[in-house]
Amino acid sequence: MKLQSLPLVVVFVALILSLASAQNQPTAGQGSSITNARIIEMSKLSLDDDIIIAKIKNGSCEFQLEDTDLVNLKKAGVSPKVIAAMLDSSVLTSPRVTVDKNEVPVHTMGQSKVGGRLGHDVTLGVKSVKEKAYLDGLHSTIVTSSNPVIEIDLPKGDTIDNYILVQMDGKSDRRELEVEARGGLVGAKNGIRAEAIHKTHVTPLGGNRFQLGTDALKKGEYIVYVVGSPDSIRGIYGRGYDFTVYDVEKLERASVTKETETQTATGANADHPTSSTRDPESPANPSAGMTEESRIGVWFTGSPTAKHDGLEISGVQPNGAAANLDIKPGDVIIALDGHYLYTIEELRAELLRHEQGGRLAIRYRHDRLTYENYLAVTTEDAAPRK
Repeated sequence: MKLQSLPLVVVFVALILSLASAQNQPTAGQGSSITNARIIEMSKLSLDDDIIIAKIKNGSCEFQLEDTDLVNLKKAGVSPKVIAAMLDSSVLTSPRVTVDKNEVPVHTMGQSKVGGRLGHDVTLGVKSVKEKAYLDGLHSTIVTSSNPVIEIDLPKGDTIDNYILVQMDGKSDRRELEVEARGGLVGAKNGIRAEAIHKTHVTPLGGNRFQLGTDALKKGEYIVYVVGSPDSIRGIYGRGYDFTVYDVEKLERASVTKETETQTATGANADHPTSSTRDPESPANPSAGMTEESRIGVWFTGSPTAKHDGLEISGVQPNGAAANLDIKPGDVIIALDGHYLYTIEELRAELLRHEQGGRLAIRYRHDRLTYENYLAVTTEDAAPRK
């Protein structure tokens, strides 16, 4: 009897498992974005408008709402009330800023310090007291060239006049912006210094969307600052959208040019090979004199934006900062000043924040061992050349 009942038990268990699996499978429209097609489907199911609108308000919506899309929705029987709810769901409630198509998050600036109090007291008020706002970090996560494409999409009621382009002062661990000066011969001055503000021109892109243009920017730290955003009572000293300028395109062009020169010099033409002798530890430097890494006495090959788990050194300049630490070609730079590096571009942006003669903490891998030490940073002109 027990053996005869065993197949029935197996069938029963299999049935239970299949029912449980069916219950866990998402039905049409569940766990996915609400699109125009889904709205049309719900309307054809004769669901009440209030139910459809509730799903719109509580779901993730990806609607297409150009004029032709609206006409198609109407022809498909979607009510005007539901179409209006679809339009309301797509209304922008906060500004959206992009730099070279990369969305930039808004940052709140805190109070860095109030400087110049001692000088103000010693000079009996001749020198002013300066108040500065700051952003943490040596540079932004958004790195761009000297001609960034800045686009701003604004909600209703906001105006492009509320946004200005400002250059910040780079420090060892932060970026600063003077927001107020009190006392001194000229009295109190509120707001950002005029010399820090860059002139811009605005190009309308349709609706409440604009492109903010400017002349070529120098290397440094910038912020699209929101006028009127400070709230000292809440400890807010401004809001804005930050980015770091570094002429990546120029560096890439220089790298390609040097690479071509190297190929020519070493007889890249198979029909006319030439003989050349080169120190295996000193490959041709494709970026000598053109990149920030020469300030620590190293160079790299390859794309500046290619991501790696650490940056393998292609060459070391004799008597340079890296050579003084016995760093060799093939060693891997892991981090600078505690900031882990994944691209050559990130290393260059990091070095932009350091002045000549300063010390820079470096973590690197040599012969499978990890070392930590300090480098002396030089200028590009002072860096030794091979």
